[in-house]
Amino acid sequence: MTRKMDFYYTAKGEKVLLRASDDTLAIAYRDPAPAKELRRLIRGDDRLARFITSPELERRRIVLYKRNPAATVPLERLITRLRRSPRIRYVIPLYFRGETPVVVSDEFIAAFRADTARDAIDRLNRAHGVRILEQFDFAPRTFLLQIADPAANPTLETTRRYFESGLVEYAEPNLIKVMAAKWVPNDPLYPRQWHLARVRAEAAWDITRGDPTVVIAILDEGIDIDHEEFASAGKITAGYDFLDGDADPRPGQGEPHGTAVAGVATADGDNGRGVSGMAPGCRLMPIRLVGTAQTDAQEAQALRHAADNGAAVINNSWGPTDGSGAAPLPGIVRAAIDHATRNGRGGLGCVVLFAAGNGNESISAPASLDGYASYHRVIAVAACNDRDRRSGYSDFGPEIDLCAPSDGTSALPHFWVGMPADGSSLGIFTTDQTGVAGYNPPPPGTPADPAGVAIDYTGTFGGTSSAAPLAAGVAALTLSIAPNLTREQVQYVLEATAVKIDADNNHPLGRYGANGHSQWYGYGRVDALDAVRGARSSVAEGDHIQYLRVRLHRTEGNRFLSGVLQAVDARRRPQDTPERRFIRSGPDGFLRAELTPLTAEADVDR
Repeated sequence: MTRKMDFYYTAKGEKVLLRASDDTLAIAYRDPAPAKELRRLIRGDDRLARFITSPELERRRIVLYKRNPAATVPLERLITRLRRSPRIRYVIPLYFRGETPVVVSDEFIAAFRADTARDAIDRLNRAHGVRILEQFDFAPRTFLLQIADPAANPTLETTRRYFESGLVEYAEPNLIKVMAAKWVPNDPLYPRQWHLARVRAEAAWDITRGDPTVVIAILDEGIDIDHEEFASAGKITAGYDFLDGDADPRPGQGEPHGTAVAGVATADGDNGRGVSGMAPGCRLMPIRLVGTAQTDAQEAQALRHAADNGAAVINNSWGPTDGSGAAPLPGIVRAAIDHATRNGRGGLGCVVLFAAGNGNESISAPASLDGYASYHRVIAVAACNDRDRRSGYSDFGPEIDLCAPSDGTSALPHFWVGMPADGSSLGIFTTDQTGVAGYNPPPPGTPADPAGVAIDYTGTFGGTSSAAPLAAGVAALTLSIAPNLTREQVQYVLEATAVKIDADNNHPLGRYGANGHSQWYGYGRVDALDAVRGARSSVAEGDHIQYLRVRLHRTEGNRFLSGVLQAVDARRRPQDTPERRFIRSGPDGFLRAELTPLTAEADVDR
């Protein structure tokens, strides 16, 4: 297909060619409006198209709409239909100047000749329906101009008319450059952080990399706050050491675990060093708690400290010793978790996560009870490996809420002696305690660390200790988008958008039940992109994010009759009756409509 070419003139009268996209439109609203309104105009779905936006474009009330090659309606016909809406100010193809995508908005810049009288300028502007937005004080007789009706007076055509009038030195569109859509960190070990790709981190980062007002508390062994991955301005906040009773949360000799956990959650990304965390833009609250002499009271005090000092997410990659028998939740710790989840974040509640454990045992069976991970007010995170199967060590049970990628027993078998082989091959790259005190270099007689000479990093981290902070980072991203969500809503978004991996397994514990839950995987593997999309849709309390199965019957032309076969939430909660089928939507996905009745006729863009 030959793409349409257009142009504007430079001051020398040379043509600057612009190549029109044949699949992407720039659509501008007259007033701020939610993307659901635009979706109604498009009358398609995410399988046919996707929307590209950013805070910068949103401030200009512009979205980009990229069509799927499957769409058969001519682009010009779609443009004509969109322009009929009173909500839309203008619609224009996205252009390319060379290889740079640009939006030709309703604004252009004109520099008038020194001998052009002001009344001549005003007459020219009136003749073309143009108003002055700004006069530049550093460039004589140069104005930023806006076209009142760009459909009647297209911007490129108007700039050419101004140039051809002989009254201007130049008239050029005020082009909006569209940067590359995907943000990829420049950290040298990032390409080996397969776990981030697995949860679609890059696509989520296009929406948010984490807001610095969202704080992730890491309760663990000491955290190396001098590490280069925690060096960004304001990264560290409210650290404390509950073992020594002081404000220095740094680790003791040979305490690398907390530093590795913190790196998975929130290591600085795009700093040209090492790795990236799941929520690189969020701040870190380092709390030293785990050690040979930790007490129930200290555990409770650490949880309360995190909640009372601004933590939004509290990660706990610790718990009872694997294989040590029943460990009920101490009453004082339960009270501290209740305080954090009820009173944290100004009453919205902190999101508290616990690693499920690495003993290949039930977290709720009487003989192996883990009272921490099985408590109903926390999110219990299991581990899956690089093959999207259960990590052989991962604990299980009806209380498991989610799973997240980590290593497996076959990736680093010397770490998991006695555990079932799971076919895995990859470990987790993250931060290590600096110097020789950490995981790298490894102890004599064990395989070399894949991180090689990067002594302040490790490629052999894993366990549910790594799965939990990955999920914590995703929770932090959701709160970066929607800070007013309650902790229950955050948990629901994470569960409802999780991917049901290993869906064909038939194991009595591993298979997914009628409620969408598996004792191995919870509601599935956490997905950063859909979690952020779900948060962005501002789900109100009582509403349900749902998956939809529909059947379309063509009636005539592009008219279809849609019949809903199934409309249930991702967890298939038994109490959801057909009368309560409600589907929400936001700018990035999910419908927002009450289906009454559950059939409707629609004009779709095919």
